[in-house]
Amino acid sequence: MLENFFKATYLMFNQIKVVHSIPGRLRLFVPNLSKIPEELKKYDEEVKKIILSKKGIKSVEYSYITNKILIYYNINLISEKEILEWINKIWKTIIEHSELYENKSLQEIEDNLEVFYNLIKKL
Repeated sequence: MLENFFKATYLMFNQIKVVHSIPGRLRLFVPNLSKIPEELKKYDEEVKKIILSKKGIKSVEYSYITNKILIYYNINLISEKEILEWINKIWKTIIEHSELYENKSLQEIEDNLEVFYNLIKKL
């Protein structure tokens, strides 16, 4: 129960936030993006595919150095609010399923990536 409280608190204060926005382009701050291990960055394309699976999102670019994501989207198909809700759902899923990566070896984390993808596809 206490663990769930801490996760909820963490999510409340560490949600993905809009840094800059103009119609069709959105720059987001993603907490701890820079802490992703170098070995897991090889899965960038798979993560992009998940984000791009939301209708209307055209492209996604990461900056691990600045903890930011740049998203281009079709303003006729999706709103900034819907994009932010989508990305935060993905982020929440990752945080809520920390058993798939906390105290795990890199190989175990890689083995659990398919589980993550399946969880996110259900959103």
